[in-house]
Amino acid sequence: MSSERVEKYRDWSNYEIAVKVVEDRIYVAVYFRKSVKLRKPGTLMTVDVNLDNVTLAVFAPSGSMIGLKRLKPPLRSGKILTHRI
Repeated sequence: MSSERVEKYRDWSNYEIAVKVVEDRIYVAVYFRKSVKLRKPGTLMTVDVNLDNVTLAVFAPSGSMIGLKRLKPPLRSGKILTHRI
């Protein structure tokens, strides 16, 4: 582990450790938390990615929509690759 990474997370506190044993392997997860200073929210941008388009929407802190843009990228081969998740 690099010393830069250690210094980056030095002021974080660990609050939970999870250990899992699977056959002959041991997995360890250490969860950290850090107190952060809350900031006044600004504008909010949402991104909706679909098979045939990408939609971007920008909202003001009051909740009103500032802008909306739909991008339709060209299909490269005319075929869409889909699979079950």
